[in-house]
Amino acid sequence: MEYPEDPWDGCYEGKEFLHEEERREAIDCAEWISRARTLKYELTEAQKYAGTALYRIRALKSFRDIKEGDFGGWVESPQALSQSGDCWISKDAIVVDRATIKEDARISDNAIISGDATISGQARVEGEARIGDYAIVRGHALVGQLAAVRGHAIVEEEGYVGGTAVISGKVIVRGSTHISGKARVQGHTVLSEGIIARDAPQALTKDVVLTSLSSKNSKGVE
Repeated sequence: MEYPEDPWDGCYEGKEFLHEEERREAIDCAEWISRARTLKYELTEAQKYAGTALYRIRALKSFRDIKEGDFGGWVESPQALSQSGDCWISKDAIVVDRATIKEDARISDNAIISGDATISGQARVEGEARIGDYAIVRGHALVGQLAAVRGHAIVEEEGYVGGTAVISGKVIVRGSTHISGKARVQGHTVLSEGIIARDAPQALTKDVVLTSLSSKNSKGVE
């Protein structure tokens, strides 16, 4: 059925219904309109990415630095970006598969979120970063440049991953830990304090490979 613009115009306010079916349809109508009024974005034009149809998002209302009518990034389905909070996907960033962006998280530039990855809190993913598999980025964490986070890895709190670093396995990056340069971190390592490698050419002269099955912090990684 075609629903009216106003939930009380032709729905059920002040009306008497002869049949229960009519009453239920009217209630569904009003609820649909009510939900539509709370949406913050819609799906627009489509394009193909690796054989998958993606849709560019467009803001339906203004919030934070986003203005009504602004176009954002690309999603495979409405489930990719929550209608709640201030989360947003901008520029040419892509969210595919069952990946989810929620709360106040921001995805920008050419970042790609895939698999069952979740980005939440006030986390940011930018640059050419890739987040995949079951990875989680949350809190105030930042993943950028050409970094990749995959497997069951978690980047949280004030954690930072940049450069061409790759975080995988069940690694947890938290606190003020910085992983960058060409670092590779895998296994079950928990990095909770200190800086592994600063993102500056002079700070890293060769690839760093950190593998551990322990739960020591960054100062005790084997």
